[in-house]
Amino acid sequence: MDHGGGAVLTKDSDEYKILSEMVDRVSKPVTCGADTSSVVPNLGIMDPVSTLRKASLQLTGSLPTPEQEAAVAQGGEQALSDALDVMMTKDTFPTLLKEWYNDVMLTGKYNQFDGQAIGLLSTTDYPTANWYNPNNLPDNMLTTDQKNFRKWAGMGVANEPLELIAYVARNNKPFTQILSADYTVVNYHSAMTYGVDPKSVGLTDPYNPNYFVPAKVQIVRNGGKTALPHAGVITTPVWLNRWPTTTTNVNRARARMTYKFFLATDLLAVAERPIDPSSVTSTNPTRDDPYCTSCHRILDPVASTFQKFDSSGRFNPDLAWPLQMPQPGFGSRIIDNVSQYPQALQWLGNQVSSESRFGMSVLTNVYQGLIGQTPLPYPSTDDPQFADKVKAWREQNRIFQSILADFNTEGLYNVKAVVKGLIMSPIYRTDAAHDLPAGQMEPFGTGRLVTPESMARQLPATTGIRWVRYDRADALPTDYNILYGGIDSDSVVKRLTVPNAIIGNVGQRMANEVACGAVAWDLLKPQAQRILFPYVEVSQVPEDDNGYTVPVSVDNIKKNIQHLHKRFWGERVDISDAEIERTYQLFLGTYRELHNAKDTSLPYECQGRWDQTTGATLPAGKMGPTDDKYFTVRSWMAVITYMMLDWKYLYQ
Repeated sequence: MDHGGGAVLTKDSDEYKILSEMVDRVSKPVTCGADTSSVVPNLGIMDPVSTLRKASLQLTGSLPTPEQEAAVAQGGEQALSDALDVMMTKDTFPTLLKEWYNDVMLTGKYNQFDGQAIGLLSTTDYPTANWYNPNNLPDNMLTTDQKNFRKWAGMGVANEPLELIAYVARNNKPFTQILSADYTVVNYHSAMTYGVDPKSVGLTDPYNPNYFVPAKVQIVRNGGKTALPHAGVITTPVWLNRWPTTTTNVNRARARMTYKFFLATDLLAVAERPIDPSSVTSTNPTRDDPYCTSCHRILDPVASTFQKFDSSGRFNPDLAWPLQMPQPGFGSRIIDNVSQYPQALQWLGNQVSSESRFGMSVLTNVYQGLIGQTPLPYPSTDDPQFADKVKAWREQNRIFQSILADFNTEGLYNVKAVVKGLIMSPIYRTDAAHDLPAGQMEPFGTGRLVTPESMARQLPATTGIRWVRYDRADALPTDYNILYGGIDSDSVVKRLTVPNAIIGNVGQRMANEVACGAVAWDLLKPQAQRILFPYVEVSQVPEDDNGYTVPVSVDNIKKNIQHLHKRFWGERVDISDAEIERTYQLFLGTYRELHNAKDTSLPYECQGRWDQTTGATLPAGKMGPTDDKYFTVRSWMAVITYMMLDWKYLYQ
C-alpha cells in the first residue's frame, strides 16, 4: 500500500543512531536496585522514659508517675508500648481525637453559643426540637433548668459527629464506622430534640450532658416517620450544614470534603493547572470539556450520592436532582437502582471506608493533630533538595506503611494503632541529628506550639493549678483561644504554629498569674504533699542578712530546682549541671533584689488565701503565706515564671 511521504532518517545520521539506541534501551531496561539505606541511624531518638513523659502530657494531660517511669526504664520499648495502650484508655484520648478531627472538619462552628445547633434543625422534621421550652417563652422567663437543657441539647447536636468518632475509638470499634455506622450518638438532651425516648437508649440522667450513646433517628415525613439513613458523620446535621450545597454547586463541596477528610485526596490540589477559556465550547463544560472532566468525573458521582440531603442538611427522599449530573457512584462503581438513591450515603460510606486511602486519611488527620504539621509530600523534581527530600520521604513512607499495616490488621481498623505507631516512631521521638542534610531531617522530630486546649491540661499537671477566668472555666480555650493561636472553626480555621507578639504576651500573663497562685498554694501544704517544693521551706534563704551563704539552704534550693527542671522540662540533669546553676542564679538575684529593698509585701492575689482547686477562701487558720518576710515566695515565683516561658514548656 502506498502511504505517500518519503524517507525521514538515513541510517548514518545522528538522529537515526539516537532513535536506535532508545529502542535498544527500552527492549533491554536497566533495573535500579531499591534504595534500602536509612536516615534513622543518623537521628537521635528520645529514650523510652522521655517519650513516656511527652506522650503522657499529650495523651492524658498528666505527668507519668515515678512507678510508671521506673517500669518503662526497666522494660524499655515494650513497656513504653504497653504504657501507651493504658494511656489511650483514659478520658483525655477521645477528647484529643475530637480536637484533632474538629481541626479538619470544623464542625465546632456550631458550638459557640447556647442552643446554636438546634437552629439548624427543621421543626417539621423534628417537632420536639424545642422540647425544653414548649410554650416558647422569652429567655427572661426560662428556669435555670430550661436554659441548661437548651445549652446541652445544642451541645449534643453540635458535637454529634465528633462524639461519634470518640465513641468508636473509646469502644475499640473499627474506625471505618465513622463513615459506615448505621447509627448516630446522642446525649439525653439531643435525644429529646430528635424525638428519641432517652430511656429507650439507656439515658436516664438529664444532668449529665457529656454522656453519649448510640441511637437511630427518625424524621416526620408525610404524617408518618421515616428512618434517617445514617452513614456515620456525613449524615449528621452539623457536618452537612458546615459543608452546604447550592443549586449550582450541587453537593460538589460535600463530595470534595469527603475526598479530603476521608480519602486524603485534595481534588483542588490535583486540579491546579491552567485552563484555556477558549476551549470551553459546551453548555455543560463539567461534563464535556476535557479541562473539567478530569476532576468532575471523579467528583460528580460522589456529589450525586448526597442528592437526598438539601442545602440545610434535611433528608428528603423525594428531592429532585438535576438530570445533567451522573448517577450516584464512587470510582468505577455506581448505584443503578433509583430506589436505592435515598440510601446512597450509606453505600458511599461503606465504599470509602473500605478504600486503602481511608487508612491514609486517618493517619494524615492523626499526624496533623499529634505532630502539628502535615506529612512531608513527595518533593518536586525541580526542588534543589530533591535527592535529600526523596530520601526523607521514603523513610517516612516506610514508617507510614508499617503503621497502616497495624491499623489494617485482621480488619480491626483501630485508630489507637495509628496513634501508637506514630509515637513509637522516629517522626515523634527524634530530638537530634548528626551528619544529615537539612532536607533529610525534615519529617523527623516535633516542636509544635502547645495548643490552648493542651496547655489548659498541661498547667495543672505541672503546676498543680488551672489558669481560670471568673466562672472557673479554663482561660486558654475560652477567653484566650484565638489570641493563643487556636481556632473557632468559623472565621479562624487554621491554628498558628509559630508564636507572634500576642501569643508571647498571653504566655507571659499566663506564666505570671499561674506562678502567682501556684507558689503560695503549694507552700502551704505539708512538705510530703507538695508537687513543686518538696525540698524547701519558705524560711530557707540562700544568704543570711550579712550576705553570707547558707550552705544547707543552698543545697536544698538547688535540689528543688533540679526537681523543677524535671517537672517542667523533663530534664534529668545532675545537680552540678550549668542549667541548674543558671536557674539558681535567677533565684539568688531575685532574692537579693528583694532583700536589699526590704520589701516584704506579697500581692494580694499571690497570697495563700484560696483553695486553688475550688476557688474557695480558706479559713483564717489554714491560710498560707500572706507576706514575703523571707523574700523567698517571690523568688520562687520568678523561677516558676521563667520555667513556664521557656520553649521546652511551650512546645511539645
